[in-house]
Amino acid sequence: MQDPSRILECARAALANGRPDVAEQHYLALLDRAPAHGEALAFVGMRMLRRGAAAQALPLLRDAHAAAPGDAAINENLGIALLRCGDHAAAERHLVAALNTEPRLHRARLMLGKLRETTGEQRQAAIEYQRAIANAQRLGIWLSPESTPRALRDEVLHAASYVRRYQRALVDEIVQPLRARHGSVALRRVEDCMAGYLRERTMAPDDPRQRPKTLFFPGLPAQPYLPLSAFPWLDHLRNEADAIREELIALRENGPDAFRPFLNFSHHAQVERHLRNTAGAAPAWDAFFFYRHGHRDDANHARCPRTSAALEACPLNRIRDQAPEICFSVLTPGTHILPHHGDTNSRVVVHLPLVIPPGCALNVGGERREWRESEPIVFDDTFEHEAWNRGNTDRIVLILDAWNPYLTEAERECLAALVPVLGDFERACQLTPRRR
Repeated sequence: MQDPSRILECARAALANGRPDVAEQHYLALLDRAPAHGEALAFVGMRMLRRGAAAQALPLLRDAHAAAPGDAAINENLGIALLRCGDHAAAERHLVAALNTEPRLHRARLMLGKLRETTGEQRQAAIEYQRAIANAQRLGIWLSPESTPRALRDEVLHAASYVRRYQRALVDEIVQPLRARHGSVALRRVEDCMAGYLRERTMAPDDPRQRPKTLFFPGLPAQPYLPLSAFPWLDHLRNEADAIREELIALRENGPDAFRPFLNFSHHAQVERHLRNTAGAAPAWDAFFFYRHGHRDDANHARCPRTSAALEACPLNRIRDQAPEICFSVLTPGTHILPHHGDTNSRVVVHLPLVIPPGCALNVGGERREWRESEPIVFDDTFEHEAWNRGNTDRIVLILDAWNPYLTEAERECLAALVPVLGDFERACQLTPRRR
């Protein structure tokens, strides 16, 4: 009789050589001699499950789980087998256990989405389906029918369709009353925008330099820099520039600790993807926030009352949890903000230059401009843009978000209602929530 250790060695060798069918025969032989062998139970159970024999796989996977209850792959396969056998409560326990151990098990996540759908949890089903698809696509699979395993193809296509239908329902629920109030014609561009966002229709900018990361609004003029004449309210901000600068200087002298990094990085490699420093020092892009992701910092407003009053007189685009974003932005000598694209052309970025040493510039869509103190610049950040300070002292501008001036009031109202709801869903689908 062949030694079990030798059989195990042959099974592993077959796997290493890409012969799972041969490996399965060895593992079956091993189970004849060692019925409680966890590795063999897990492998044979997994193979039966993939052949569609969930009921036959179930006892093997249960025994494998008893031998290794914390193994993510065993919990995943056992959860799938239980789901296919109709035991929803037990399937949930094991799928959740697998994902708690390894959150990026996209097949387990897909099955958890199916479970949520089966039990009528529509929102959670859509979230789990979207997480599963995003995780898989980051690994280069589930991008097309060809890159999706045949056994999962129908389920992946169903999941993608389910997510689109769920998002469409969210959009329709918000747009319908606004359509009744303003009329279909007034919201035609919003409807087109949403069709593009939901990938129901191809929507792309005419100018290839323009690449919004999140939301493209069609029918707006494509221009890297916008004319100041489109923003008559900027005259008031320009008139307050000296007072704002005085408060900035006092703040820097008395409260430098109030400034913090504009972007949050967990490790140095992330910094290098966004910032460089040509002067040999560490790059630094710091900010003093008046609004962050749409949330007002009352304490910071109180520290700069003239600036606060000037800002509150501006027609800011207010979107829950997202906009406006307003701050004193400090770029240290030698720091270069590398080329990147913004989220949406429905918003534009306003700079009020306050402290500008020689050697500082902004490049949007390949068009370079130098800041001049107290003279606003407005640009569409969905065009590739970058900024640098090649001077010897800090460059400081006041940054604020504004609506694209070519949106109508009805369109702004609709976007202000839609974007937070879509953003809530987007953030819920992220395993590690991020902010821009």
